[in-house]
Amino acid sequence: MNLWAHIAQAISEATGKDFHLANQHAMGGGCINESNRISDGKRSFFVKTNSSVHGDMFEAESESLQELSSAGAIKVPQPICNGIFQQQCYLVLEYLDMRGSPDMAQFGQQFADLHRTSHNRFGWHRNNTIGSTPQVNDPMDEWVEFWRHNRLGYQLQLSASKGYGGELQRLGERLMLTCQCYSNRINHSHQCCMGIYGEVMHRR
Repeated sequence: MNLWAHIAQAISEATGKDFHLANQHAMGGGCINESNRISDGKRSFFVKTNSSVHGDMFEAESESLQELSSAGAIKVPQPICNGIFQQQCYLVLEYLDMRGSPDMAQFGQQFADLHRTSHNRFGWHRNNTIGSTPQVNDPMDEWVEFWRHNRLGYQLQLSASKGYGGELQRLGERLMLTCQCYSNRINHSHQCCMGIYGEVMHRR
């Protein structure tokens, strides 16, 4: 059994309906994963594949999409299944036809609604990736501290481990100190901060 036969079987098991691969078309739009649209002539799915070392990345993406969908604010592709076969990992998603002219006003409103979804703390229960770069999501009570440590601070650590130091680290540390100075001014509720951000997107 090859990878695509395995994926077809996984789709059949996940959906409860037999899926027999009839068409496969490579799709662009990214530089990290291989992307394909597959179809049996009736149903289509969007499939990402990569080296098996990125299996956790696809697991986190699948769970992230479920989290976004649970907000009920904006349409996102539904994850169907994911797994590892031999030396490759895969993520199967609902295929969304993106052709046509987008309604940007509607998108702005839905994006604002999505960002009004609030939780008690900033972060998430698991880490994920930005591209293929690890992204730390340790929950914190304050947004500024979350951004300083889990976004800017962590990226500075990664860059230092890759040999990027000097001016980059100096400026990064200076920015982190500046953020701390503004902490008390901008640490409002999650809903407030994200609502304002979403409203700006809507007005654009």
